[in-house]
Amino acid sequence: GWGRVDLAGSILLEPPRVLWVHDRREGLATGGEVLYVSTSARPLVVTAGPDPLRVTLVWNDPPAAAAAAVQLVNDLDLLVLGPGGEVYWGNGGPAPDRVNNVEGVDLRNPAPGPYQVVVRAHRVAVGEQPYALVVSGDLVGQVVPTSTPTRPSTPTSEPTATPSPSPTLTATPSATQPPTPTCTPTPTPTAASSPTRTPTPTWTATPSPTQSATPTPPEPTATPSATSSPADSPTPTATPSPTATETWTPAPTPSPSATPQPPCQELLVNGGLEEGEVGWVQHSPYQLISEYNPHTGRYSVYLGGYSDAREGIWQEVTLPDPPGEITLRYWWNAGTDVPGRAVDFLWVLLLDSQGKVLRTLQRIDNLQADLLWHEEAFNLSAYAGQTVRVAFWVEIGPESASSFFVDDVSLLSCREGPSPTPTASPTATPTATATATPLAERVVDDLDPGFRRGGEQGGWGEAGEGYGGHFWWVEAQPGPALRWGEWRPEIAGCGLYDLEAFLPAMEGATASAHYEVAHALGVASVAVDQSQGGGTWQPLGRYPFGGGWGKEWVRLSDVAEDAAAGRKVLFDALRWRYVGPCPTVTPTVTPSATPLPPGWGPRAYLPLVVRRGWSP
Repeated sequence: GWGRVDLAGSILLEPPRVLWVHDRREGLATGGEVLYVSTSARPLVVTAGPDPLRVTLVWNDPPAAAAAAVQLVNDLDLLVLGPGGEVYWGNGGPAPDRVNNVEGVDLRNPAPGPYQVVVRAHRVAVGEQPYALVVSGDLVGQVVPTSTPTRPSTPTSEPTATPSPSPTLTATPSATQPPTPTCTPTPTPTAASSPTRTPTPTWTATPSPTQSATPTPPEPTATPSATSSPADSPTPTATPSPTATETWTPAPTPSPSATPQPPCQELLVNGGLEEGEVGWVQHSPYQLISEYNPHTGRYSVYLGGYSDAREGIWQEVTLPDPPGEITLRYWWNAGTDVPGRAVDFLWVLLLDSQGKVLRTLQRIDNLQADLLWHEEAFNLSAYAGQTVRVAFWVEIGPESASSFFVDDVSLLSCREGPSPTPTASPTATPTATATATPLAERVVDDLDPGFRRGGEQGGWGEAGEGYGGHFWWVEAQPGPALRWGEWRPEIAGCGLYDLEAFLPAMEGATASAHYEVAHALGVASVAVDQSQGGGTWQPLGRYPFGGGWGKEWVRLSDVAEDAAAGRKVLFDALRWRYVGPCPTVTPTVTPSATPLPPGWGPRAYLPLVVRRGWSP
């Protein structure tokens, strides 16, 4: 336990040691966050004194059902950020605590300097969760909390800790084609909704009792049929505009009336997860798409984080035939509380339309957890013409709570054969419609509309130098990313471009800035030494841009390997310089074996809750 309480030693502190408390009565909903920075009322700047820094978060958790697998109902997270970018999770683990409603960070010899404290609502199943935060140490300085927008919580008339064995859920149909429903509507209405929300039909999930000889994954289907559901709201697609697409010469049989098409096509809906659940099917007792640890943007898939977890997310898509080259790309991140042995797993699977495994693309275990983001890519051209499911599934052991994150999923199909070439003019210069001519040069500066900043609002610095007389900078972090910048060139007409970054002169710039480049054929990662800039353009590579489907960007986060040295990440202008038409794509096919992972066979999954149709 915590031992005996020394009341006098806890309250009557001798200078320079101070103690402050924030008893927050206003609760947090799932996805909510409060950031504390140093103020005179709640100091967070550690001096060179001899005392430890102690940060404690506590909250009154609602009672759970007696037979609930997870006793913690409302789960908050404590995160302390050190002056050098150090990350300290509550209760000392390498990942968030998913068991206790008391979390503490105890730094015996804290480095002097300003600290930040973050309280995040990972999962709030009942109401909104208030809390108390207590901080003590040799502190000076000036914490005013800054709340980020929270997701709308599902209204409930009674506080219930866990779903019932036959859960009733409110299903909002997504705009994508749903799988065949296996649920029947019940005449009983759900709990009364908040006046600001429109009640939707209630569906009761009915598990199928039939088991085949060959183990198959659980079928998480709860979407009502088209004849009994409200009308789907249309989801905007990334179809290229006719006035912004080059006039291609179709192959093999030219047709003057053929509709121009980009050389590559994104097959997944909402692969960046910024539209919530749109396009995805979840199999979990919890909401899986979360603000907790995104690679880019605001949301990612959060899998695991509690013992005995068996949950996953997937999307069904039909692969074109003939395909050209079909490439699946995604980013993953993991943290664990079980070093030394592999007990927790993330499976990346390709399933058929019935949920059977066609191919195991990757198995990631807790021994690979390093709290950093990693990119993977797999060629799926061998499955052209088939309807498949791209699935991410976790299995967590009974005494562990590893967390796995997935973000920026892309399934790109690029046309086979000769590269489409723009209709040539007499001077052999690529031509198209008036608005689709490739740009000779495109510059997006850090104050232009094509640039945006994301993540935490605080912590951004700016300087009156660099390209255009201004650039942004942030303190480098070891991970996860807290802040990021994104450039979008909005280039019409596919072409090959040299991409360059302007590096302003600034003392203490990082030597390991990582630019992610999403171009017409995929995503590339480029490491750049910003400390050697001195006001010059640094090449990032040559890529095809201007496919016309709005999926092209360049992103830079505050994560850097030399964060502990107090380095800074700089955000200034990017430049695209046209060098020629789009390249030819040569497909390669790499089929592999298809073992069935543990847990994707006959198994009781209770309670099963499938949520669909949510969007922020």
